[in-house]
Amino acid sequence: MTFSAMPPFRLVKTKRPLPAPTADELLLPTATLTAALVAEALAGAEFRGEKAFERVRRIEKESEEHKIFAVPPNDLPALLRLADQLTTLARQQATGELTRVWVCDCGSRFAVPVAYVRPLSIRCERCGRTVELEVGKSVGEERASDPGQHHVSAARHALSEFFREAMARGWVVLVGNA
Repeated sequence: MTFSAMPPFRLVKTKRPLPAPTADELLLPTATLTAALVAEALAGAEFRGEKAFERVRRIEKESEEHKIFAVPPNDLPALLRLADQLTTLARQQATGELTRVWVCDCGSRFAVPVAYVRPLSIRCERCGRTVELEVGKSVGEERASDPGQHHVSAARHALSEFFREAMARGWVVLVGNA
C-alpha cells in the first residue's frame, strides 16, 4: 500500500482526462514503505475515531477510482493529530542504549555505546580502510535498538512528515496498492 497526495483539482472528473500529475503535483512519503511497515507504523494510531490502519484497509477494499484517506480542510485537525500520534509512538518506542555512530567511506556504519567512546582506530570489515573513532568525526548519536523497531520508527516519522506537508499544501491524501 502506498500513500500519495495531490492537489484537489486533480480528482475532478472532466470530459477529457487530465494528463498524469507532474512531479510538482504529486507528493510521496520520503521513505519507501512496504505494506507490512505501514501496518506496523499505523498500529496504535487513530484517525477520526477509528484505528488508522483499519481505515486504510477499508478504503483499499472500496472500488472507487480515487481512494481518498483525508481531504483538507475538514480532515486537517484529524490528520495533524495522527501525525502527532505517530511521532509520539516513535518516541515512546525508541528504546535501546545511546550510541555514537561513525560511517566508513564505503558506507559501513559503526556504533559504539556512548559509555565506551574513546579515540580509537579500527579496520572496516567490508573495505579494509581505517575508521577513526573520534568524537569529532562521528555522524551523530542513535539509540541501538531492534533493527525492526528502528524501521518502524523511521516509517512513523516519514508518514508524520508526509501528512503534515500534504495538509500544509491543502492537498488530498490518497491511499492505494503498490
